[in-house]
Amino acid sequence: MRKIYYSFLISCLILTIISCGKTTEESVSEAVSKTNDTVNDTAGAVNDTIFGDNYGTSPDFHFDLEEGTSLWEFVTTDSGYALVGSKNRRPWFQIVDKNGKYQMSKRYDVFGEFKSNFDPGMPLEGSLDGSAISKTKDGGYIVGTVVNPRHQSYGYSHIFKTNAQGEIVW
Repeated sequence: MRKIYYSFLISCLILTIISCGKTTEESVSEAVSKTNDTVNDTAGAVNDTIFGDNYGTSPDFHFDLEEGTSLWEFVTTDSGYALVGSKNRRPWFQIVDKNGKYQMSKRYDVFGEFKSNFDPGMPLEGSLDGSAISKTKDGGYIVGTVVNPRHQSYGYSHIFKTNAQGEIVW
């Protein structure tokens, strides 16, 4: 009887956690509604277009990502947007103004190699992608990363803080 009771409690806990979580689409929609910006897709800027005041009718600007980059997330800044993603398997950070004009771009190579020989079915080299970004009060940014493929043999994710110029503070 005790086993059944605990199994029921654990099932309820798992169901509660799952039902309270947000999907990626819900998270992006919530972030977008706070900034009045939106992206064409939940996984990043499809067609590399960010919409602003015209919300879904016509783009404020269009920009082409640098070769080898993928966009994961962006935040609005006083002067434009801060983008985070991946460039050639490493975290990548870019600042553009409100018109989409390039201001600064940086790729971070300081986190070592993400290689694994754990399983012949998995790629030999993984990637560390910038996956989250938040602006700090001092003008810098907090950047979160994720290791792909998501397997511990490739290494660990990192969180780091940058100054306004994109240099790592910690």
